[in-house]
Amino acid sequence: MRAFYYFDLVRYYGKLPVITTPITPAKATTVGRSPVADVYNLIIGDLQYAAAKLPTQYTGADVGRATKYAAEAALALVYMTRSAPTYGVEGPGMATNEWAQALPLLQDVINSGLFFMNTDYANIFSYSNQSPTPSGNREAVFDIMYASGQTPSLGASFCWTLAPRDYFFSIKDINQNGSLEIIPVSDDFLNSYETGDLRKAVTVYTAGYTFSGSTEKRPFFKKYLDVTKIPTNSNSDWAINFIAIRYTDILLLKAECVLRGASGSPGADVDAVVNAVRTRAGLSPLTNVTLTQLFNERRREFAAEGSRWFDLQRSGNLLTIMNAWIANEDAKKLKQINPVIPAYVVYPVPQSQLDALPGLYTQNAGY
Repeated sequence: MRAFYYFDLVRYYGKLPVITTPITPAKATTVGRSPVADVYNLIIGDLQYAAAKLPTQYTGADVGRATKYAAEAALALVYMTRSAPTYGVEGPGMATNEWAQALPLLQDVINSGLFFMNTDYANIFSYSNQSPTPSGNREAVFDIMYASGQTPSLGASFCWTLAPRDYFFSIKDINQNGSLEIIPVSDDFLNSYETGDLRKAVTVYTAGYTFSGSTEKRPFFKKYLDVTKIPTNSNSDWAINFIAIRYTDILLLKAECVLRGASGSPGADVDAVVNAVRTRAGLSPLTNVTLTQLFNERRREFAAEGSRWFDLQRSGNLLTIMNAWIANEDAKKLKQINPVIPAYVVYPVPQSQLDALPGLYTQNAGY
């Protein structure tokens, strides 16, 4: 879990304070940010240890804990993330070309036989297809588990964060939180779906709604949202897990490694994986799939699952893709979005951290 959290942090912020043992508050004020390479050494060491020590699966009350395959999958993604270009920034990419190190880890997860692609895309995110039983969601290599109706609350709140608050009021006169204003899905993303793509209706709410005499037609993400499952006791008590590592992701990451030069056939092996994903989505197959096509498929497959920014980092095309997206969207909506520059590959250090002890941390370049 330490590696899991540090990996998220290094992808967002680059250099981090590395702390491996309990320390006093006074000691914490002396720990500055370590180079990204040192952060990765900690992450890789932790995940290698976990992969060697953790069981392959759990039963009973322990179902949901991280397994050997969760550790291997995370380690594979670490190698792939380090292999990305640096963009001239001390961020997650180190241009290490470790695709061949990642591939056997992904293959081990695949060969385990414990996971498989759900034949129904919608069912992956169904409230009735959840752990904690071993026969639960077999797409979930590792998921963050939530349970409704517990005291204290152990339910989820992430599922409504991309839906506008007024949408819930339009259904039922209750406040299930939601964003204060609508966070509309971009036209560029909506237009990326091919005709007949079954994932679109699962991922995006497009029907519109009316509240207080005002009609809102802009679409928003609703992948984890089931309004028949609105909790009655708390707006943060939804009974839906968050899948942190999904089996379909393992397959597509393997295809990426092959396209990057790891062993395998860039034609047959990659096409087989991508076309399995496309078949489930109700789409026709492709031949000789390219990296660009693969990342476009990932954009639709994992929309609203938290992977797109990291995919862009790894693709090497973050600046090109983001600035093209801005030009397309901003021309119509006039939001005056700033162009993306290399420094923006990582986020700014939060001001609260800089203010906690002025001088201990330095702000990332460009902010």
